[in-house]
Amino acid sequence: PTPGRDPAMAPPGATALITFPIGSALLGSDEMSLLGEIAALQKRRDAAVSVLVHPEAKPGQAIEAMLGSFELAGKQGDAVGRELRRLGVPSQRLTITSLAADAARAGAPGRAEIHLAD
Repeated sequence: PTPGRDPAMAPPGATALITFPIGSALLGSDEMSLLGEIAALQKRRDAAVSVLVHPEAKPGQAIEAMLGSFELAGKQGDAVGRELRRLGVPSQRLTITSLAADAARAGAPGRAEIHLAD
């Protein structure tokens, strides 16, 4: 399995990693399956779920492009949150945060890191 597709193979510090296609907030079947695994883990552990969305914006981009990237990151976070709630993760156990472009040093732009905490 590739990292991010299997919760047991996620990068250090994250339970899972979702990569979005450039310019998209759509979740594919692999991502939906992964979110199903995350929801099952959350239920088993009654864990809090934190989603950190790294926008596609890069430091130095024109302000219009940065705003578009942050809007897209919001849609990506909404897509992940909506699916996790649909799969039974309670809203009060779910936090979604979009990071600033220059805070994305630990993760690549256009990705959502998913963390579980007991």
